[in-house]
Amino acid sequence: MNKKLLMCLLAIILIMPTLAYANTPIMDGDPIIAKVYLDDFEILFTNPPIYFQNKIMVPARAVFEKLGVQIYWIDQSQQLLAYRDNVFVKIQIGNDIAYVNGKATSMGITPLIRSGEIFIPATFIADVFSLSYNLDSKSHSINLDFRENLYEYEQFEGRHYKKITTLNWGISFFIPEYWEKIDNTYASYGYLSDYEYYRFEPRVLPLNSDFTRAILSNALVNNLRYEYGNQISNLKTSERLYSNFLCHVITYDFQGHQELKRKYIYVFFENNNGYIFEGEINDTVDPNDAKAIFDTIVSTFQISKLTVDDNSEHYIELGKFYENEMHLDMPLYSNMIVENQFLFSGTFPEDTTLKGLHIIVSKGSEKTEYYAPIANGVFKANIFTPFGLGKHNVTVMVEEKGDAPLSEDGNQDKNGDQNTVVPTLDEIVNNAISLEMPIDSKKIVMKFSVINTSDDAIKFLLPSDYIDYDANIVYQTANSLTYNLTNDYAKSKMIYEWLLANYTYEPILENNTLSSTTEMISKKSGTEVDLSILYSGLMRSMNIPSRIVRGTNEQVSHYWVENFINGKWQLSDIAWEIKYKGDQPQRSLKYFNLNMMGHYSQYKKTEFLPF
Repeated sequence: MNKKLLMCLLAIILIMPTLAYANTPIMDGDPIIAKVYLDDFEILFTNPPIYFQNKIMVPARAVFEKLGVQIYWIDQSQQLLAYRDNVFVKIQIGNDIAYVNGKATSMGITPLIRSGEIFIPATFIADVFSLSYNLDSKSHSINLDFRENLYEYEQFEGRHYKKITTLNWGISFFIPEYWEKIDNTYASYGYLSDYEYYRFEPRVLPLNSDFTRAILSNALVNNLRYEYGNQISNLKTSERLYSNFLCHVITYDFQGHQELKRKYIYVFFENNNGYIFEGEINDTVDPNDAKAIFDTIVSTFQISKLTVDDNSEHYIELGKFYENEMHLDMPLYSNMIVENQFLFSGTFPEDTTLKGLHIIVSKGSEKTEYYAPIANGVFKANIFTPFGLGKHNVTVMVEEKGDAPLSEDGNQDKNGDQNTVVPTLDEIVNNAISLEMPIDSKKIVMKFSVINTSDDAIKFLLPSDYIDYDANIVYQTANSLTYNLTNDYAKSKMIYEWLLANYTYEPILENNTLSSTTEMISKKSGTEVDLSILYSGLMRSMNIPSRIVRGTNEQVSHYWVENFINGKWQLSDIAWEIKYKGDQPQRSLKYFNLNMMGHYSQYKKTEFLPF
């Protein structure tokens, strides 16, 4: 996923320089000293907390570090950034308004400066990072609670799981809800009975740059062989992707003194840390069932100190945001409510070397991309949230001058070589689909989530590189055919008949490239993909949602169009209609408004093209 996003912030100075105090109060003299407890243990400070205006003010840096919060100082804007568990906080010297996941939030008091440190309310820290607390005004003390025992529940594969958060390690994962902590020393979890034996133990190994995932895995395997010898059998190592983290999975059988146990070791290596998860069962447990449970646990693994969990509410500005002096001039915060679209605008310095911004919007497996050019330091674009109701994740990347252009296979072209092999129609379509900006974590400036409140089918109403129906010639063509028609069904049929009368079918693409709707207007023939692009574009120009579908079986792929009319999708195979029109009676429209179930049954796989 985004396992190294926050590492971009290493470009920011981690040690606070001398503060420009502005209008910030500077506390001197002998204030009332306060006390801060964490899970009933007093935190000792070099620069102690103080009681001021009925608030316990704490040195922000010291408390954040104690809570496992990453902190960064932006000298230019005099801002302190704090991040943990998908919570991103900006605190500015001289301002009582902080920004929590992009949303303005009052701290109730302007940050104080005492002995060169920033002091902020302890209750504010507790509130934004979801810590419970007990405040005692008489003793001027506050007791913070990590809330590790307050569970968050989810359901995976029909089973109920609860979230385990180990703040000292900065990781979280879900375990079956009936499992309990079974070893206070090593933080093992599981369930032990005469009929079930599950044991699962996480470990974190701070390593160094000399290590890799493979070196760590090999070291673990060699250690097992050295320590246990013939007690180990069926030792296997495989590689898998869990939650976008690459993982080495080691499985083996261990013959103890009394029973045989099956063991699983999941090895992650991120940012010079080894994250090891060891699972263990005995012969009372089905190995396949156990493997499914262990796989589910590690697939929910998150490194909260370093990653953004796209499945949860989130907003974060990364190192590139500040390095390039990016500024937003519109409200933007995590889970902001939008209706199909939102304005994304702001500025960079006028002399910026950036060309534009790539904005990638996703929901589940669906993804689309928009581009906002930067002119004289200014960018502005309407960003659509086209995937219906619910949370959309947004990733913003910079495009720098000198970036290599994308080649036809979607990768950056390094040598300019041309493929001399004539590609098939499917290969050309696949290449067109892959012509999206590859996500480069080093170029990400920010990530956030928004909530779309509309269930309108706008995904198939939006213009794209190929269905560029927003061009005047496309609208004029469709409107000239349908201006006197009052319903969408009649319009779809009229445009279909016009295409049938004026176009012919070609089996091979011209110049091995797809044509856009605009380009097809001036032509008189096309492949089934070209004809589908043309029909879909004309329909969208009439504000009728339209999508292109590809059906595939062992022998062949085929393309057709589906239009959303009268509350349902109607299938019309314009390519076959044109291809076989010589075999049909005039205006028979054999392939218009086909039975969708019968048509789909001819193909083993169907997919909507992202055009």
